[in-house]
Amino acid sequence: MVKVRFLETRTVQAANGETFEEGQVYDLRPSSARHWTSRGVAVEVRDEQPAPSPLPPAADTVPAAPETVPAADEPETAAEQGPRLMHAGRGMWHVVAADGTTRLTERALPRDEAEAALAEARAS
Repeated sequence: MVKVRFLETRTVQAANGETFEEGQVYDLRPSSARHWTSRGVAVEVRDEQPAPSPLPPAADTVPAAPETVPAADEPETAAEQGPRLMHAGRGMWHVVAADGTTRLTERALPRDEAEAALAEARAS
């Protein structure tokens, strides 16, 4: 099974008429996940690490070292990569925020228009 988050509400056009709600995460068969992600209405969700326990530090522990800056050759996190293009199907593209769930364009655009919108989004 593959977890996907829907970017808009969609109803299956089959006998059961199942509805997938915007912002909700669903476990789907790989073929169904590909179907929705290729159309740009859902994005794959990776399993998140569980939050650490909020236990107070022991009195005899050494304080944590300050956060380090990654070396130039280390990969950036998704948040640092900024906006990107997401295929919407049939030669059309959306510009989405780094989180992959927030659309920055109101509709799907042809590749050249989407690349121009992406450049504008990265400049702002």
